[in-house]
Amino acid sequence: MDQNNICPNCHQPVEPGAKFCGNCDQPLVVVGTPKVKQTDNQSIPEYARYFPKTRQHWASIALVLGLVGIMGSFIIPIFGIIFGIVGFFLAILTPKEIAKKLKIGAIILTILSVIVAIVNVSLNLKNGSHNSASYSSSIYLVTPCYNLNLSSKFTITNPKNSCNVKFYVGSNINNALDIYQIETQNVANLNSANFDLNLKSAIENDLTSHLSTGFSIVSSEQTTFDGQLAYMVETYNRAKNLSVSEEAVLYQKGIQGNNLFIITHSAVGKMALGNALAKSWSWN
Repeated sequence: MDQNNICPNCHQPVEPGAKFCGNCDQPLVVVGTPKVKQTDNQSIPEYARYFPKTRQHWASIALVLGLVGIMGSFIIPIFGIIFGIVGFFLAILTPKEIAKKLKIGAIILTILSVIVAIVNVSLNLKNGSHNSASYSSSIYLVTPCYNLNLSSKFTITNPKNSCNVKFYVGSNINNALDIYQIETQNVANLNSANFDLNLKSAIENDLTSHLSTGFSIVSSEQTTFDGQLAYMVETYNRAKNLSVSEEAVLYQKGIQGNNLFIITHSAVGKMALGNALAKSWSWN
């Protein structure tokens, strides 16, 4: 007789599959296939878990998109934004069990790609607004000393019958991007022989005394302005991205008793050039 059908306590026969002995009530061990405890996906070793093949390479693709996006942002910023966003979502959807460090690196690079692109877009817009010079109409300014053909972008201040003029680009002079000022003077005994000697130190002293700290002289040279002897000094403040130039022009014939014309130009985001007006200038 099968030993599994004998009670281990009283050794009396028992029914197959019985849980208790009918003679002595001894609990019996039921022989059968033990139940296997159900396990969730987390108890499966990482190497045994299944992920679609396409998702196994998403982190690598995202990393490449981040790198390309950062480099491309300096040429075409919109590429950096597009590559960064696409790469970011690919990195987020990559299972961390595949390549955790690679995924984190891809997320960081794609975010940087978007940030660099946005910064470059803002810089391009700022520089574009500073350097814009496309205007369809112009203003012809007439003074007793000279005439100027100016773009309509300028707001002009010119007292009647005066050669002193101020014009600027902006809603008001306090936030203007470009400011020009022309002043006339009568300097006795000033001529071409002593012009350079007298004006060089005078202009440099004038700029350094009127400008705030942080400005440095970029260049200074004797030049010409619409056929007349001139001396120009250019300064620049790197912290403010502000340039200021001053040019002294000797008009030896003299107009209204004035023989010296001081042209001051200040500009934001570009170099200020005193002789920038020479092409649109004509003497009276």
